[in-house]
Amino acid sequence: MSELYLQGISVEELIARIRQSTDEANQTDHRRSTSEPKQEKYLTRYEVANRFNISLPTLTRYTKERNIPTYKLGRKYLYKESEIELLLTSIAEIKYKKKPETELSKILKGRRKN
Repeated sequence: MSELYLQGISVEELIARIRQSTDEANQTDHRRSTSEPKQEKYLTRYEVANRFNISLPTLTRYTKERNIPTYKLGRKYLYKESEIELLLTSIAEIKYKKKPETELSKILKGRRKN
């Protein structure tokens, strides 16, 4: 182990400089960790098919029709998890949204009662 000799600096001044250096290092690390973008998670075809509860050929057809955004990496097709979740949410909203009643449906409904 090497020895370090300090001359012309007091113990208090040395402690203050060490604290200042560690504070600056912590602030730099904090800025770096908050500015880094989050890693996007990608899903495979099997994972997406399971989430949508569809077969792989159906997923392939949706992908070819560009109904589901996809990313090709080599020979593999990958899907961003955030985009799949957004798509599932929008499908659920459409599926369970109450459809407005048209004039024809009102007339037909009235005929069924009589």
